[in-house]
Amino acid sequence: MSLPAEVQNTPTATASNCRTKIGVENLLIDAHGVSGHFYAQNVLSIGDGSMDKWRYSISDLEVELVTSQVVGFGFGGEVGIPISKKTQNFGYSAFVNIPDQTFNFNVTPTDTLTFPVFKFADVSIHPSSYLDITVTPTTFRPVAVLSGFAQIKGKLGSKEDDSDLPSDSLRVTAPKINFHLLRLATQGPKLTLMTGGSLGFEGELNVMGYNIPIADPVLTMQPNGKLKLTIDISLNLTSQNDNGFAAETYVDVKGALGQEDGNDQWNSDGLDIGGILVDIKFPSLEIYGYAYVFDGDPVYGKGFQGSLSVKIGPYTPPEDPLLTVELNAMFGQTTFKYWYVDGFVEWNTATPGIVLGPIEINGFGGGAYYHMKMESVNLAGGSNGGLGTMTSGAKYVPYEPTTLGLKATVAFKTPGTDVLDGVATLELRFGGSALQEIMFYGKAEIVPKNGIPAPGIVDFSDKLRDRISDLPLDEAASRAKDEQEVDDPYDRILATAFIRMNFEQGFEFQGTFRVFISAAKGVITGEGGVDFLFSTPQNRWHIYVGGYSYENVNDAIIAGDGQPLPPIGVSLNLGAGITAGADAYFLTGNDIPGPPPLHPQAAAYFGYSNQPPDNRNLLGGQAAAGTGFAFGAAVYATIDKRIRDGGKYKNNSVQADLGAGFDVALLRYSSDTYCSLSGHSPHGHKGWRATGRIWAYINGHAKYRGFGKSLNMGVLIDADLPKPTYLKIQLKFTVICCDVNVNVKLGDQCGVPYQ
Repeated sequence: MSLPAEVQNTPTATASNCRTKIGVENLLIDAHGVSGHFYAQNVLSIGDGSMDKWRYSISDLEVELVTSQVVGFGFGGEVGIPISKKTQNFGYSAFVNIPDQTFNFNVTPTDTLTFPVFKFADVSIHPSSYLDITVTPTTFRPVAVLSGFAQIKGKLGSKEDDSDLPSDSLRVTAPKINFHLLRLATQGPKLTLMTGGSLGFEGELNVMGYNIPIADPVLTMQPNGKLKLTIDISLNLTSQNDNGFAAETYVDVKGALGQEDGNDQWNSDGLDIGGILVDIKFPSLEIYGYAYVFDGDPVYGKGFQGSLSVKIGPYTPPEDPLLTVELNAMFGQTTFKYWYVDGFVEWNTATPGIVLGPIEINGFGGGAYYHMKMESVNLAGGSNGGLGTMTSGAKYVPYEPTTLGLKATVAFKTPGTDVLDGVATLELRFGGSALQEIMFYGKAEIVPKNGIPAPGIVDFSDKLRDRISDLPLDEAASRAKDEQEVDDPYDRILATAFIRMNFEQGFEFQGTFRVFISAAKGVITGEGGVDFLFSTPQNRWHIYVGGYSYENVNDAIIAGDGQPLPPIGVSLNLGAGITAGADAYFLTGNDIPGPPPLHPQAAAYFGYSNQPPDNRNLLGGQAAAGTGFAFGAAVYATIDKRIRDGGKYKNNSVQADLGAGFDVALLRYSSDTYCSLSGHSPHGHKGWRATGRIWAYINGHAKYRGFGKSLNMGVLIDADLPKPTYLKIQLKFTVICCDVNVNVKLGDQCGVPYQ
């Protein structure tokens, strides 16, 4: 005799996809048929039974036969709910209503449960919870509806079950969370709240030993199929706009659905705490600050980071407080402990400072750090709110050889005017008792006398509320914010400088200078940078005046301050739909990163937007550096202008894109390099390769009263020589509304040499 087809094994069970057989004892066979009591034990283990991808077992089974008729059939065991720990299962018993062939289940939860997916510990299930099982021709299809309460206990960043963590671990706890009508199923939404369901707290959230009142959590399904339980924490003692106190953060408990032995299992995907923002405002006092707790970070390990801005005194003029204080701190641990602290104070323009010739000192600060070093500094954009990034834009990372780092900062301006406003920092880093590194960096803002002053040089607190919501930002978003901060509509010049001398393994001298210009009320904007390096340990030297144009930041030249080095460029916004720009670069040294890529404007027109023609972005760190020089320039413009006041705009307008440019490089590569596209090695003449490119295009449409003309034509000439020698001519034009693209290729292309 066989069990019903609904009783299924998991695919990984020993007898895969076979129905379990049972034995018969005390069998009575007579003229009326077979009668007796049949039973079996340990029919299915918890790892072998599959209830539509929910694990279950059959520990005992009974069948009653009377004259070959089944008059009683029942079984029992355990069933695993996919959000509970794998070793914690619900008990069940089931019997079959013989006349109508239906199954009836009675489920009993175990005394102790944890739900790792939500960091729920000490879960108690309310008696109103139930398990509804639908019988199909081939399987049982369960739906669980659970109500009860639990406690959240979790270690920051951990994806494990943290219910037994020691009390001194970094953790988040809540005394009691009630859940009502939490639905789990094998079909459709696999975990959700039913209509009328709810999640709510009793008591206060405890974060790092502090009790904080909180709002009810929100359960959401992410686009990637993962769950997120979000707890928003907002403390408002009075209306912040009416001079009060506000603080806010969030806790995210994340979950992901996985498969274990062919069955569904919801697992924790980590627990995160957002930056804790504090916003206090009184008539003569403003305080903005945040603390960001982290754990399990691959670079920083565990610890916390915080920043604080305090403005004191009446604002005369507006937004110019009597005193501004900035504080930063970071404490953490990987395989070693590290820390960073600094402070800065600045007084307003109306307060006299220390005059030293043409400069007046109006602020000072200092700091220290241990087992850390500076990785990069974004002097123009400032802090992006990411881990290790301080108010100044300097980013520090753990570095065990550093025994002590010291820094001193001064703010300066021109006496009695707002023409010049700046800040400069001297930093010393020691390893043991030896001086390992000297750094000098800073920025200065120059505003013409008739210009409108831009925001002060210390503006962290004004940006903090916008920055904190994005902690931590990804690289693309961070760079977008940095560009926005630098783009100021008022007339000004912003200059930054970074100079570094390193003595750890020899002598290295590196410097980066940048300038950002906004003139004519924002009509003219531009930026440029110079980077130089002399390094005996790396046997490298270079002078970069601007860098390559790039679409992807991975293609950019990275300067000594750790930021991309774009070409020296200027843009004109002439209004009425006319914009134009020009850029240029010149590189020389022995570490030039291969031949220049095609300019993004030309790449878009000639159809190379997604893949640069020299496959630079595929090589990454394998691209070989060359010795020699590279230079190039480009001009481009966009016109989108109405040419008649009346009628529809599209029928009375001029629209055009045009551009032209060139690139030249003469570089010598080492003998062990290969051509990335043709495989040639050795290549060139004694390792020297010459690369040249010239391009121009115009794509325009003009209409007047609905009648118009179009002009679309472009030429791109690429050359790369020798051995292999390559020439490419691409023509693109439109003839009678048909786009024509002509490509002539001669020889083999070397591409970017790689090692």
